[in-house]
Amino acid sequence: MLEKSKTPGAAEAILKDGKLIYQNAYGYRDLMTESLMKTDDIFKIYSMTKPITSAAIMMLWQHGLLKLSDPIHRYIPAFKNMTVAKENDAQTEIIDTVEAQNPLPFKTFLGILQGWAMAFLVSKPLLEKPTPPHK
Repeated sequence: MLEKSKTPGAAEAILKDGKLIYQNAYGYRDLMTESLMKTDDIFKIYSMTKPITSAAIMMLWQHGLLKLSDPIHRYIPAFKNMTVAKENDAQTEIIDTVEAQNPLPFKTFLGILQGWAMAFLVSKPLLEKPTPPHK
């Protein structure tokens, strides 16, 4: 797999019932020095709240404690009066925020559609209405 990608190296582990049953490392941790990846190398991992939040939501759904269509504010009141960014006509910068037209349901977080962005990752602000991905 690494031969076909631009990823210089990777490490993987599989746990079953809380016990490590498989662990391996592939490729390089540093291409310049050609030092090999090790299973105990430390990685900077971004955006892990997304899979953790999704797993928690699905566990609660599985136990019948919530519906995916339930508004989040029913369980977390801070989500009751959400606002969204509003762009100017040139669609180049945020000039104001407006109250969201619909409450956020839990299913929004499963598809990572909630629209929260980190400033250093986006080149322009979010739109009031989602836009389809480019083909």
